[in-house]
Amino acid sequence: MTIFKELFSYTKTLTLLIAEDDIILNEEISSLTTLLFKNVRTAYDGVEALAIYKEEAIDVVLSDITMPNMNGIELCRKIKMLNSDQDIILLSAHDDMKYFIELIDIGVRQFVHKPFKDEEFWYKLSKVCENISLTKFYAQEQQEETKELEKVIPSKTVKKPTQSAASVLAKQQLSSEKFFEQIRQDETWNLASDDITTLIEISDDFEVYINQIYEGELTHKLLIDMSFLLKKMQIILSQIKVMREMAALFVELAEFMQEVDFDALEDEQKQAFKMLEFIYDDIARFVQTVFVYKDTIDIHYLRDSLRSSIEQLKIAVLKAPFEEEEFELF
Repeated sequence: MTIFKELFSYTKTLTLLIAEDDIILNEEISSLTTLLFKNVRTAYDGVEALAIYKEEAIDVVLSDITMPNMNGIELCRKIKMLNSDQDIILLSAHDDMKYFIELIDIGVRQFVHKPFKDEEFWYKLSKVCENISLTKFYAQEQQEETKELEKVIPSKTVKKPTQSAASVLAKQQLSSEKFFEQIRQDETWNLASDDITTLIEISDDFEVYINQIYEGELTHKLLIDMSFLLKKMQIILSQIKVMREMAALFVELAEFMQEVDFDALEDEQKQAFKMLEFIYDDIARFVQTVFVYKDTIDIHYLRDSLRSSIEQLKIAVLKAPFEEEEFELF
């Protein structure tokens, strides 16, 4: 599955709001995303964007930082006050770097740097939409499961569950809350507080390497060092049975980074390793939502996101062709 086919599978039921004062870029993005999203709304300043947001249900906000009337920072702040869970992607030029800490404090976690490459833009949008779509899917299934379990059976004959309910009941979702409850009850699940601290430290160290890549310091040694971090994380997670599939993904990524013939890669292929930023986003989100905040509704959906990220990295580094060449931003 190419990135655009994957993106459409998540976006076809979602609504996108674009806030960008550059008329040409706004129209370019909206003309392309209209082919993917159920609905796309556009605004050319923060005031207009906020008015649209208050009137309609918006799944994804794509906003520039520098805009007239109300800039992107103030727009994000007001949106987050209305809905703290709102997903926002910021389009930011290099000069906007000074605003990053403020935006992160507001709750913005996704950035696309301008001028941006097509691959970065579409991939970042895909990952955000994937998480939204999966969250909605699980929430809907939980509602269906609740309705099915609350049905009153009028006779002693147990009513056979519908196919939809059966699929819900068969799905092995595991929230962070239930995950830690099982750890406390099952002595065979080993996870010490020191392990959680180590996972957080590994995530922080991984971010340092990501920054080095963006500063032009990418070397094979750097990839090797990052792979060692992934294997440390794998050792911790492999202690827990339900985490072993996630642990295997860390090993898969680590081995790819170690075994790739780095010196034989072209510059374009080496630049593809910047996609490790997206993988870092997945890993950081996994650590935070599962082990720190303990608020994810299903620890496995993050695993699926990571698997997708690894596949896209391999495609980019190995230069496998994309089918949808017509999706291009200038």
